[in-house]
Amino acid sequence: MPIAVIFDVTGSMLGVPRRLQQRLPDLFGLLQRKEYVAHPQLLFGAVGDATCDVVPLQLGQFESDNRMDLQLGRIVLEGGGGGQKTESYELAAYAMARHTALDCLERRERRGYLFLIGDELPYPYVSRRQVAAVLGERLAEDVPTTTVFDELRRRFDTYFLLPAAASYGGDAEVLRHWRGLLGRNVVELADVEHVCEAIALIVGVGEGVIDLRRGVRDLNDIGSRAGRGMRRALEPVLAGR
Repeated sequence: MPIAVIFDVTGSMLGVPRRLQQRLPDLFGLLQRKEYVAHPQLLFGAVGDATCDVVPLQLGQFESDNRMDLQLGRIVLEGGGGGQKTESYELAAYAMARHTALDCLERRERRGYLFLIGDELPYPYVSRRQVAAVLGERLAEDVPTTTVFDELRRRFDTYFLLPAAASYGGDAEVLRHWRGLLGRNVVELADVEHVCEAIALIVGVGEGVIDLRRGVRDLNDIGSRAGRGMRRALEPVLAGR
């Protein structure tokens, strides 16, 4: 089961990318401890601003051993960005929609999971010039961001996590825009320390192994303090699933 976590490493994220780099190695064990996923494979990546950054897109491979930690540790926390309220999330979405091979989808007609962590808006279209420069692919024209996210969601159950500790944490415009793209799959993450718990519970519910109430009990069982916060953050997203 492929699970991708791609996070914004621009300046508006403040200290969040460093904490994500430190916390995300715990995700694999958390997924397996309560058997939410039998065979997870994790991909870590980062997104910046392709209009100005040196490394606007960083993507690893789907891994199930310590290579996932290596790729996470190699992510460059550039701290750039263009100084406006947009970053190149749509370029990351394009790469994941058109440049991933998923046996779960091809053999079992099951989507993977994709978690974007950021605090700003995507650009309104995928630039063909940026695709050529970053991915080495030639497009005849720019691609609307809405089209790319429609393609992405056919391959991945896609979520956007907005950390409260980032510059635009809780921003109404950002939340409204992402809900327009992803529906209710938008999570306000009050504490970045609980990012692994949030992802694990979403995947566990998505796989039909738990409901949210059971997931909160599981967190309590393993000594995590995230339970109450997870219930508050995920109820709007997972209600009825």
